[in-house]
Amino acid sequence: MFRKKEIRSKVFKVIISASFFLAALCVKDEAKVNAAELQNNQKTVNATEDTSNVASTEKSEQTAEKSEQQSNTQLDLEKEEESIGKSQESIDKDSKELNNVKQFQDYKKDDTSTNSQVLTQDFNQYEADAAIEKGVVAPLEGTTIYQGKDYSAVYDFDYYINNNPDVYAAFGYDDEKVLKHFVEFGMNEGRRASKNFDEQSYRYAYPDLRVAFKRDHKKYYLHYIDYGQREGRKYTTGVTKLCNPVTRVNGFDYSKVYDYDYYINRYQDLKKAFGDDDVSAILHFYNYGMQEERQANETFDEKSYRYQYQDLRLAYTNRHAEYYKHYIKYGCAEGRQTSGTTELQNIITKINGVDYSKVYDFKYYINRYPDLQKAFGLDDDASAIKHFFEHGMQEQRRGNETFDVRSYRYQYRDLRAAYRNNYKLYYRHYVYNGAAEGRNTSGVTKLQNPVTVYKGVDLSPIYDYYYYSTKHPDLIKALGDDDYTLLDHFGGVGIVEGRVAKANYNPDTYSALKEKLHPTPVASDPMYYIAQGYSSPSQYLILVDRSRHQVGIFSGGKGNWHEQDYFLCGDGKASTPTVEGVFHIINKKPYFDSGSARCWYATRIYRGYLFHSVLYSQTPTPKYIKDGRLGVGVSHGCVRLDINKAKWIYDNVPIGTTVVIYS
Repeated sequence: MFRKKEIRSKVFKVIISASFFLAALCVKDEAKVNAAELQNNQKTVNATEDTSNVASTEKSEQTAEKSEQQSNTQLDLEKEEESIGKSQESIDKDSKELNNVKQFQDYKKDDTSTNSQVLTQDFNQYEADAAIEKGVVAPLEGTTIYQGKDYSAVYDFDYYINNNPDVYAAFGYDDEKVLKHFVEFGMNEGRRASKNFDEQSYRYAYPDLRVAFKRDHKKYYLHYIDYGQREGRKYTTGVTKLCNPVTRVNGFDYSKVYDYDYYINRYQDLKKAFGDDDVSAILHFYNYGMQEERQANETFDEKSYRYQYQDLRLAYTNRHAEYYKHYIKYGCAEGRQTSGTTELQNIITKINGVDYSKVYDFKYYINRYPDLQKAFGLDDDASAIKHFFEHGMQEQRRGNETFDVRSYRYQYRDLRAAYRNNYKLYYRHYVYNGAAEGRNTSGVTKLQNPVTVYKGVDLSPIYDYYYYSTKHPDLIKALGDDDYTLLDHFGGVGIVEGRVAKANYNPDTYSALKEKLHPTPVASDPMYYIAQGYSSPSQYLILVDRSRHQVGIFSGGKGNWHEQDYFLCGDGKASTPTVEGVFHIINKKPYFDSGSARCWYATRIYRGYLFHSVLYSQTPTPKYIKDGRLGVGVSHGCVRLDINKAKWIYDNVPIGTTVVIYS
């Protein structure tokens, strides 16, 4: 194609030169005629001078003037001849060049048009080439079909390369490559390729398309080609502003609280992210903006709406999107105020019907504890009162300036006797009774009148609360500083362990009180004495006497095991005896099957040796006993038990507990 252009250019140059040559010949002929006339005139003058020597002064002047004109004419003629000679040389050179161009002859051999038509076409093409060289691309035609699809509704080759100089610079007049660029890149980039179709105008004009395609530019071109023309969608150019910005999401209209232009212009981060994409903007508002409390129109301020109405805060707490929805569904019709409120109104102090204002103040509570401020901010009174009710009271947090639950608890032993470590009840007592009784609520930093009577026995001769709590910090960490709880520990466990609970005490009194609270047991079975020599990681110890087919359960500790229970078992028969030695419980499972039988509540003690129930049929629940023999050697090595005894071990004895099997 570029070779043809070169040929046409040279042809035109030859034609122009020929035109100049013909014009020059005409000028030369005219000059010769003028020269002949001049010579004749000169002869006439000479003849006149010969016949008459007398001439007037005026006639001599005229003759001189005419001679000067003739002389100038002669000089002009010589210049014209020189110019014609140069033109002739140029014409000869261009004609020679034309005769050497074989491609031009091939290019024109099938042309049946007249010479004048050929000259006209070549001249037009020359003008086009000249325009291209000057940077003005002339109208050209190109293909509009790419991979079987016709893009002519949205694409014009000439328009595309004229308005996209980078495309022309890359592909020139290669119409196929230009169209390929448009389809594969240009549409995605939103490039305009036709004076009749502007993707931006089309997108701005139709919100239904924006909802469907968002900013997938290519789909707008394809939609117009496939459907838009047929549907008569005519707004394909000239639309410079979004028409009917989208306000609906999931069938819900947010126009009462949302305006696209306001939203996008108020928040520069959104303008930068979404620009003219109203669909992405409303989706951001729906997914994030409402929960972030962003104001989306001039009239509705969610924060003001929330501050104003306590009933809404109780219902929605910090679920901010719900306030927008409430206004749309109900608040607008109810005439609720939507702006101008900058502080919380009617701060919440009631929860589950109880008013905690005597022990709770929102601003005090939220400002005293940074963790709560971080969690709830400074304006979520609904979440704050809920935290106080569900966690704060049990954590002994102060809810206002005047009520200190530690002081209240330290001050009154009657309340400690009633509520122990259930701290929430101290707050409620003051709300319901203590305030009316005029009880003191602050200033007490040490527990008053610690209790010393345990199960009707006064332990004050060997027990002092302050000494016991100071000397045994592990107990404070585990049990708290409640005097009743600590006394329970000493009377039930500490005295048995021999813990010292008072700086000065009588050892005989200590022993007497211990015997009174925990009398030395009288053994009912020889197993009891054997058990005292073993230790166990848990509070239980299990012994199995194979010779008597008996199991013993003990509680306590080494040297101080107490009888818990004795019962018969079915241990291993002579051919498959139960293993003997010291073992520990490994794991448990609800049941396992052995042949056609099912064994319930299995507790493994060593390899394949387990405690489990007598043999049952294989039903979903224990129903039919297949072999219930106990008190004899009957098993393959396991220890069979009554199902209730097997379940008790399964439910109560921890993994790791020591098991001693002997005969």
